[in-house]
Amino acid sequence: MTDACSLKQFRTEIDSIDRSLIEFLAKRFELSLEIAMVKQKTDAPVFQPNRALEVKQHYLAMARSLGLDSEFALNLYKLIHDESCRVQVRSKTRFTNVDRDRTTTGQPELI
Repeated sequence: MTDACSLKQFRTEIDSIDRSLIEFLAKRFELSLEIAMVKQKTDAPVFQPNRALEVKQHYLAMARSLGLDSEFALNLYKLIHDESCRVQVRSKTRFTNVDRDRTTTGQPELI
């Protein structure tokens, strides 16, 4: 096997892993929307410091156990957590608008 062939195989495998990563992130953010609905019903805040710290520590522990750089793990955590909060805030506004529109027109407005 030539180096070009093995490089192509490695890149194909990386592309497959990258696709899986994006699919898992999409699923994670779908769950964030579900969580947002629960938080909306219970008047829970989007940002919950204790949970954020728990997840952050979990990221660091996973990174250490897999030999990944801690700074990388923290950066990844921040990106994912920030997006999760953004998704929840955006959906909370959407849910509020739907509830408000439903009370004025009887039908939810699609946003």
